[in-house]
Amino acid sequence: MLPERITKLLQKRENGRCSPEELEELHQWFDTLTFREAGIKAALTDDEKRARQLKDRIFSGIHSRLTQLPDTNLVPEVVPGSGRTLQWLSAAAAVAGLLFFAALHYRPAPTPDPMVTVATSDTEAIKIQLPDSSVVWVKTGSRIRYDQQLGQGPYRELFLEGEAFFDISHNPDKPFIVHTGDIDIRVLGTSFNVRSYDKDPSVETSLLTGKVSISSKKQDAPPLILAPNQRAIYSKTAQTMEVNTLVPAAAPKELTAPRVRMVFDEEPFTAVLDQIEKKFDVKIYIDNREALICPFTADLEKENLAEIINLLKDVNGVTCSLYGSEIYIEGTICHP
Repeated sequence: MLPERITKLLQKRENGRCSPEELEELHQWFDTLTFREAGIKAALTDDEKRARQLKDRIFSGIHSRLTQLPDTNLVPEVVPGSGRTLQWLSAAAAVAGLLFFAALHYRPAPTPDPMVTVATSDTEAIKIQLPDSSVVWVKTGSRIRYDQQLGQGPYRELFLEGEAFFDISHNPDKPFIVHTGDIDIRVLGTSFNVRSYDKDPSVETSLLTGKVSISSKKQDAPPLILAPNQRAIYSKTAQTMEVNTLVPAAAPKELTAPRVRMVFDEEPFTAVLDQIEKKFDVKIYIDNREALICPFTADLEKENLAEIINLLKDVNGVTCSLYGSEIYIEGTICHP
């Protein structure tokens, strides 16, 4: 086999113009090389697929070395068996040996996972802003997964294990779909809560604003359309859907516990949130809660929950969303 022929085949291979027969010719030529390094031949025959991949990398390396010569087209045509042929083959084998070891230890960089995973412990809840500006509160012991390019395709999809509250940015051209193990929830722009823990016998979807459709993954039935202030409860065993009305949290409850003090004098806002939760038996979700140590002064003894929420909205310019016994506050409370 003539060196010029190999040079041409390597060039054709780099340009993607080698026929299957010519590629096979290259591999056969490679097998005629005499390697001085111990173990190279054995390593190449351990795994046929791996050997082919390594040879392809070596071919590219040899071609690269040839192109660095003054003029690779001037490689003389040499009669097989001559001394110059042996020298050329020996040099090619040496180059191939070095490139082989480089290829053998080469490990391609791992392909980055396009999915983003957010998980919470059993004692924390995390607020996440998605790439499409939607907001998700990932509740305790839960996990969500979504594409880091969320919003680029025809759908916006998110996978939920556990419980989360969603405030979805409106985009009628790209529906948002929340996938759980048992149901899919499709929305355009709305706020709702989904509870889908593996240990629970049911999946609950509570809608605050907007409209969602819920489809069972195990039944071929028309989707259920949920209206604001409604909760859908899907039974995992019976595979049935029940709908009921959410109880508003705007009115204070009669508590049997000792009266909760609601007069504040330069107290950290975190303490105010704690007292509101105790008095009205609600759960407040607000971003970076532990850092809200700005002083707060007010007498809220006679105000009910709705009045307190309106006060926070008017004074601080925040957005408050209520559903059931949960309150979600968006915006800045402690201004610099």
